[in-house]
Amino acid sequence: MTGHRPRGAGRAALAAEVWWTYHRVRRLLPHGDVGQMVAILAALRRAPAAPDVDPVWLGRLIVRRLPQGEAVCIHRALVLVAMLRRRGVGCELVIGLPKIATGKDAHAWVEVQGSDVGPPPGGARHTALARYP
Repeated sequence: MTGHRPRGAGRAALAAEVWWTYHRVRRLLPHGDVGQMVAILAALRRAPAAPDVDPVWLGRLIVRRLPQGEAVCIHRALVLVAMLRRRGVGCELVIGLPKIATGKDAHAWVEVQGSDVGPPPGGARHTALARYP
């Protein structure tokens, strides 16, 4: 999993794509299940996408660009899935619970070839319960 970290206009274009994708996630999520969302978002096209953006860096960009109090892990993870899939990167949306669960709060993250790519904090302290390829 390597790729570049765009600068200047490339970074600005990615930030705009983050917002564009986030607004689609927010609009579509209440109307379908997570599996349907992954399929719908993978099919969205906005502009030709650079195929070699570093997935971990992209996850961090998503966290930095989305509103902290409004965007939750499922939003961030779905945005990352959509952006990676548009670039031809195979990935899975993963949903899990904390390894020592004291409540019902789940967490969502993305994996590429079995490696956690975020968005931060990723799934390090969680046990996967569901995977959406």
